[in-house]
Amino acid sequence: MVSHLFFKLANEKDSELEACEYLDTFAKKCGFATESIDEMRLAFIEGLINAKEHAPKDIPDGNKRDIHVALSWADEMLQIQIRDFGKGFDPTVVEKPDIRKKLKSAHKRGWGLMLMEKLMDGAEITSFPPSGTLIQLVKKRVDAAPAEVDTIREHKRVERLKYILGSFIDLSSFLCQSKNLQAGLRSMLRILLGTMGVSRGAIYTFENDNESLECLVDIKLRANARLPQAKISSKTFEKFAIKEDGEVTELVKSEITAFKENFKDGEIEHIYVLRTDNQNQGLLVLGTRFRKEEEETLDKELLTTISRNISSAINTYRLMQNLRDANESLDRRINELDSVR
Repeated sequence: MVSHLFFKLANEKDSELEACEYLDTFAKKCGFATESIDEMRLAFIEGLINAKEHAPKDIPDGNKRDIHVALSWADEMLQIQIRDFGKGFDPTVVEKPDIRKKLKSAHKRGWGLMLMEKLMDGAEITSFPPSGTLIQLVKKRVDAAPAEVDTIREHKRVERLKYILGSFIDLSSFLCQSKNLQAGLRSMLRILLGTMGVSRGAIYTFENDNESLECLVDIKLRANARLPQAKISSKTFEKFAIKEDGEVTELVKSEITAFKENFKDGEIEHIYVLRTDNQNQGLLVLGTRFRKEEEETLDKELLTTISRNISSAINTYRLMQNLRDANESLDRRINELDSVR
């Protein structure tokens, strides 16, 4: 078995999903249980996102834009090193978040640092201003007794949901201030896919005026690519909306032939309706997982919660956009009135 693995990660959108596949394979060969691999993946993806945020993006030297990642296995411990070459920062000044305070605060960062400390057996961040930052994570391999497995699994599920919720709070705040819906949703989707170990995902919204499902984000497609759409009647979409648990995988496959053009056979594992209490927004499409041989199903309660959060984010963005448009219209009217005085 190879005990060391080093690779460079391009500072591009969604590149951390590919890196997660390397970690999954390496950790599995080291004999880690599924729950431990899931915890590592959560911490790993947050470390990568943090590194990508701080890495330089506007310099000609491509090597300095890349993120350096090293995985090593020794003495029953897996060590992860993530190195960027940005300006660096002081990790001691990042306040540890409290979800109740976060909901009321304009500053919503800090979830990732807390998460890395909670899920790993060791987490150390060393910064070298102005030459970048090194994140070191350590996970010990522990063979849990059978009686502990259910407790560990539930703990993992709750931590995962809390992390995703915290990240979505950050991104919902971004959406309220931004005019770029796709950028915010793409960030939400890549966090969701990375934490759940899913290889592909997409978000579609139903446009009643055009009677079509419009793809807002598809991780497999570049951000500036032409996104697909699927013609669908209001009556057909209502069939999806009445499903109580929100999962409409087989129904969508049978009703929308256009999905066969956008997704290969076996590429879709779950499709959920995006809805709030009084509105159905569209569909969340999830592909297969990195570890295809596993039989454990995805957490339906978590997916239902996440679907509602994505739907709420879309709804909030559109509401804020309408308010911005109305405000701009009033400003123009005031300027017109001022000009004729």
